[in-house]
Amino acid sequence: MEHSENSKELSVWGIVESNKPSNAYALVLGEKGGTRHLPVIVGKSEAQNILIAQKHIFMPRPLTHDLFLKVLVAVGWSLEYVEIYKENDGVFYAYLALRQSPGSDDLYYMDARVSDALAIALKAYKPIFAKDEILDRLGLTEEDIECGNLQSAFSRSVPSDRTPEELEEEMKKAIAEEDYERAARLRDRISELKHLSEESGTTE
Repeated sequence: MEHSENSKELSVWGIVESNKPSNAYALVLGEKGGTRHLPVIVGKSEAQNILIAQKHIFMPRPLTHDLFLKVLVAVGWSLEYVEIYKENDGVFYAYLALRQSPGSDDLYYMDARVSDALAIALKAYKPIFAKDEILDRLGLTEEDIECGNLQSAFSRSVPSDRTPEELEEEMKKAIAEEDYERAARLRDRISELKHLSEESGTTE
């Protein structure tokens, strides 16, 4: 599962906020030496963690990602790189490529939330990769992003054609799968729909 020629290295291009759904941010990853940009939707707290990692802001007490890296060092493991290897229904999947010892040829691949994987990679100054297939299918140009054409990415993160009841079921499933980023976006969408319903009721 070593990253191959069909993967491209990415760097953090920027973070763009969306008003709908609320508290959603597009973390835009730019292809190194290329023109494709991959927007990954994350929640507010996840965006803050990534910004702290990107800017290498010193915190008086170690955050979770700092603690994870310290534990890796303590047990003799090292992070080699992070890869986004799959996207399904607006959810991206990533893994951490870990090496048990400096002389080992074997890598261990640990599944991780994309926001966690990116924050850890940035803190450790390690490369970030994504599969070409994902960049081909979901990549945007810099012009698209600068013109604000990110709605397709935000709409992928939360279904726009579901009832509140259907979204509630999806949220429960997301929580059961520990996909808390998606659960938070679904929660915000449910609140938005309920608010719109209340407003329409008061205007009738």
